[in-house]
Amino acid sequence: MTSKHVIYSELYQSEVQSFYDYLKTVGCNEKHRRSKYLNLKEFFCFMESRNIFELQQITPFDVSEFYSHLRQRQSLKNGQLLSERFVYRIMRSVQEYFGYALALGKTGIHPASHLKFRSRKPRTERPVLTQDNIRELYLAAETLQQRAMLHIGYGCGLRVGEISALNIADIHTTENRVVVRSGKMGKRRVVPINDAISAELQKFIFSDERKNELTDCGADEAVEHVFYDSTGSRIQQWTLNKWLKKISGVSFR
Repeated sequence: MTSKHVIYSELYQSEVQSFYDYLKTVGCNEKHRRSKYLNLKEFFCFMESRNIFELQQITPFDVSEFYSHLRQRQSLKNGQLLSERFVYRIMRSVQEYFGYALALGKTGIHPASHLKFRSRKPRTERPVLTQDNIRELYLAAETLQQRAMLHIGYGCGLRVGEISALNIADIHTTENRVVVRSGKMGKRRVVPINDAISAELQKFIFSDERKNELTDCGADEAVEHVFYDSTGSRIQQWTLNKWLKKISGVSFR
């Protein structure tokens, strides 16, 4: 994995690789693993420039100095200052690494735990639905699939991309849980569901409605994806969001 930031300490080289391997074990996808790997390399490269070669020597002041350095650093691609969002992502990688290192006893302190970093990500206010609003949504659902998508979205809290990516094998109705294989930041998580939602999902998955709709559009009824479009293919995020916006005026994030 190439990087413009070179580190010479065997300890730092080992820590970067160990952190990368750890991220893989917790389900972080390749894109995010690579990003965090490169972010940590840049951090350790900066530490070496300050003649700091041991984890125990790194202080909150050193981390703050790295943050100040990033806010003044030009992009290697376009020569402009790094965006606040980009700087924030680098610093979050550093914080995550030290949380990992502290948990494994690699260091006795977390020098970035109490530091705050700005992120100018615009916040979009989304309306909060009342119980009556949610009941109206379920009444607007015309098929078992639409009801199942509402259960997964509102009842389980899955994002629209996670709903789209859901496979039959990810739904464990006997154990009342749903496995999200690649959620936010590429992380895998397990979502508990109640008996009512479990029953509704099972009802849809094994329904004649699902079997007939897939057969009618020429798709194999044994497709791995849970939710499908008019062609029987995996439903895409924009298709799902279009339907949700149509019946509610809001969308999942």
